[in-house]
Amino acid sequence: MDEMGESDQMTWNEPQAQDTVFSRPFEPSTPESPTPLERAGGQTTVPVPFAWETEPRQVSGDARTQPSEEPTVLQKPTKRGTERCGRLLRLMRTHRILSVTLLACILLLALAGVVGAVQTYDQYSTARAEAVDGIKHLKQVQSLLKPFAKQPAIPDPALLASVKRELTLAEADFADARGILGGWNFSLAGHMPIASDPVSSGVSLIVAADEASLGGLALVNAVETAQPLLHAGFLASETKPPTPVLTAAMLSQITDNFETAVGHFDTAIALVQTADLTVIPTSLVNGSTRASLSDLLTQWPTMRGQLQNVQSWLGAAPALLGVTTPQRYLVELLDRGEIRSTGGFIGSYGVLTIQSGQIQPFTLSDVFSLDLPYVHRVGQLPAPSKYAWWPFPGYGLRDSNLSFDFPTSAKYGMQMLKTEGGPDVQGVLAITIPIIQRIIKVIGPVQLPQYGVTVTADNLEPLIRLYTETKAANVGSDLPPSDQLTTLHERFTALLGRAFMTKLHSVNTKQLSQIAQILLSSLPTKDLQVYLSNPAAEGLLTARGLDSSLYRGPQDGVTIVDSNTTGNKANLFTTVNYTDAVTIGSDGTATHHLTITYNFNSASLPSMTHYLYGRSHYHTYLRVYTSIDAKLVAHDGFNGGMVQLTSSDEPDRQMWGGYVVVQDGTPYSLHFTWTEAHAATKDSTGAWHYHLVFQHQAESRQHLVLTVTLPGADKPALNFHGNLDRDREFVV
Repeated sequence: MDEMGESDQMTWNEPQAQDTVFSRPFEPSTPESPTPLERAGGQTTVPVPFAWETEPRQVSGDARTQPSEEPTVLQKPTKRGTERCGRLLRLMRTHRILSVTLLACILLLALAGVVGAVQTYDQYSTARAEAVDGIKHLKQVQSLLKPFAKQPAIPDPALLASVKRELTLAEADFADARGILGGWNFSLAGHMPIASDPVSSGVSLIVAADEASLGGLALVNAVETAQPLLHAGFLASETKPPTPVLTAAMLSQITDNFETAVGHFDTAIALVQTADLTVIPTSLVNGSTRASLSDLLTQWPTMRGQLQNVQSWLGAAPALLGVTTPQRYLVELLDRGEIRSTGGFIGSYGVLTIQSGQIQPFTLSDVFSLDLPYVHRVGQLPAPSKYAWWPFPGYGLRDSNLSFDFPTSAKYGMQMLKTEGGPDVQGVLAITIPIIQRIIKVIGPVQLPQYGVTVTADNLEPLIRLYTETKAANVGSDLPPSDQLTTLHERFTALLGRAFMTKLHSVNTKQLSQIAQILLSSLPTKDLQVYLSNPAAEGLLTARGLDSSLYRGPQDGVTIVDSNTTGNKANLFTTVNYTDAVTIGSDGTATHHLTITYNFNSASLPSMTHYLYGRSHYHTYLRVYTSIDAKLVAHDGFNGGMVQLTSSDEPDRQMWGGYVVVQDGTPYSLHFTWTEAHAATKDSTGAWHYHLVFQHQAESRQHLVLTVTLPGADKPALNFHGNLDRDREFVV
C-alpha cells in the first residue's frame, strides 16, 4: 500500500485511552469435552485422580502400557471421518502449525526447569535421573528448532525426524519418572485440588512435562503427514508430473493428531496450574523458573486461542480445498488508481480452481471480454436500484463492487459472473497490486520475453499501466496464439500472471513461508479480501474481523467510502484527510465534528499524469456511514449533486452521500456534525467509557486526526494522528 510519509502518532491525557487495531471479538463455539488422550500409535486412557501404581509403567518407544489393576478404560481412537481437512490450510496455515510446534517446545522447557523440585528426596533419585535426561533431550529439541523462532518455515524431513527422535526420548524419560513417582493421573483443572506440598507439586510438574512431550510428538506427526504435500508445492502443473495430492484420509489423520496434541497441552497446563510453587524451596525452583512458568500461564490463553483457530479451520477446510469436489473462486485484480468501494476497479478477473488441495493452472482475462458480449445480448442495464448514483450504463462484473461491505460486493460479483456466462463459484478473492509487489520481492524478478521486459516490484505498476492503458499495448498484437490469452488490452497482465504463477512453482520452503505471511498480513490491511460461501469458513473470517465487512456496531463507528466516477486514474494522485473532534456530553452523547479534505495534485507523480486522460478534476461519490441512530446536525461540501441524507444502501447504518468534485491542485473540504446518543457510559466510580471504530477503505490513502474530549475536560482524553491503513478501534 502507498505510504503517506507520516508515522502514526498517538498520545493520551488522563484518563488514559488505548488505540488498537480493531478486530471483532473471537467467540468460538463451546468446545466439546476433552477426548481421552492418545499416545502416538497407542491406546486411550481416561485419567483418574491420584491412582498410585504398584509397579512402574513399562515404556517402549513412545508408547506406554499400564498394569491391569490400574483403573483403565480402553477406547478406539476418535476419527473425524473424511469431512475433516487440512493440509494445514495449505500455504496460509503452514506457518501457524510450525509456530504452534515452537510454542510447544517452549512449554516443554519451562516445565522441565522445575523437575529438580523433588531432588532432595532420596526415594526419588531414579525419577530425578530420568527427568534430568529428559531435559537434555528437550534442550536438543530447542537447539534444532531455534532457527525457526525468527523465521518460521517448513522443516526438511531430516530435521523433523531429529526433532521427533529427541521428543520421543524425552517423553520416555518423563514417562519413567512419572511411573516411579506413582503415575499420578489427573482430571482437568476444574476437578483437581491445588497440590500443597513439595512432593505433590513436583510430581504435578513432571506429569505435565510428560503430557506436553506427548503433545509435541502429536504435532510432529501432523506435520510429517502433511510434509510431502508442503514440499511438493501448492500449484498443479500442466507440464510436470502430478505431485502428491490431499486426500480425505490424510486430512483425517492430520486433524486427529492435532486434536490429540491440543488435549495433551490442555492437560499439561491444568497440571501446572495445580502446582503450588510457594511450598517448594527457592533453592530447588529459582526465581527465573518461577517467572518462566508465570509467563507461560499468562500467555496460554492466547496460545490456546491460536490452537483453537487452527482446529476450526481444519474442520472447514474440506469444503475449501476441493478434497472431494473441485472448488472454484472468482479472482478479481483491483486497480487502486481508480478507487471503488472495495478498493479499486475490477480490470482483470479469473476463475481459480482448487482440487485435492492444489491450485490448478489458470489465467487472468480482461473483464470487458466478459462484460461487453453480455451487454450486447441484454442491453444497457443499470446498476441495482440502491446504487442509483452509479453513472455508467451497461452494469456488469466490472461494476459489481459498489458496496463497501465485501461480502455483499462478492455476492454481486458471483451473481454477475454466472449471469454473464461464467461458472458457479464458491467464493471471491480480491487482490491488489501491493500484494503482487511484495511477493515478487520474495521470489525475484519475473521475465516477460514476449514484451522484452523484466518485471520487478518497483516497475510492476508502471509497466501494467503502460501496456494496458496506452498504445504500447499493440506490442502484443503479433504474439503467437498460445500467448494471446485474452484481449489486447489485458494481454500483458495475463501473460505476466502466467509467468508469475510459473515462477511460484520453483519457490523453496522458506519462500513459501514468507508468501504465507504476506497473504495473512494482507487481510487486516484489505490488500487481500476474501469471501467464502461456505458458512462455517466465512464465519471464521468474521469472528477474526477479517471479512472486510461494514461495521454495524454495537459501538460508535465511522466508515468513509469513495468511488471514483471520473473515468481516469485520479486516485494515483489523491490523498484524503479526516479530522474528527468528538466531544462527550454529560448524558453520554457523542458529538462528532468531522472534516474531510481531499488533496488531488497531479504534480505529485509526474510520470503518471498521462493516465488522467486530460481531465483536471477528481469526481467521486462520497458516502459517510455512521451508527443507525446518529442524528445529522449540519453538513456542507457536496458540490456535484445526487445528495442522499435520509436513506442508506446498507442495513443498520445511517448514510450521508453525494458527489464531490475536486480540482487539480486545490484542496477541497467537507464538514459534517452529528450526534450519537448514549455512545459513552459512566461506571459506578464515575469513570467514562467510550469506544469508536474507524474503518479503512481498501487501497485508499487515508489519514486520520482524532480527538475525544470527556465531559468537563479542558483537553482531550485521546489524541490520534496517523495513517488509517486498517480498521482501528479507539477506547477511552
